[in-house]
Amino acid sequence: EFYPQIIRAYFATNKTKQFLKEHKNPKKEEVKSFLTSVAEELGHKRFSKKNECWEDSYSVTIAHYIKPELVERLRSFC
Repeated sequence: EFYPQIIRAYFATNKTKQFLKEHKNPKKEEVKSFLTSVAEELGHKRFSKKNECWEDSYSVTIAHYIKPELVERLRSFC
């Protein structure tokens, strides 16, 4: 069967591979900015009680859509 999650995982994983290929030693801010942009494109949001609005959040992107070995590489820069 075909699920949209397959396309979303493929998109997030390929974007991450491309980012790591272009940035050999990215700074923490670059990694967070990249992950936020991927989360924005995939529509991953969480509600901020502090600001009382929905904000892009990359926690779901990391947990479910990017391959674990690539997530570990990204975390090594943070």
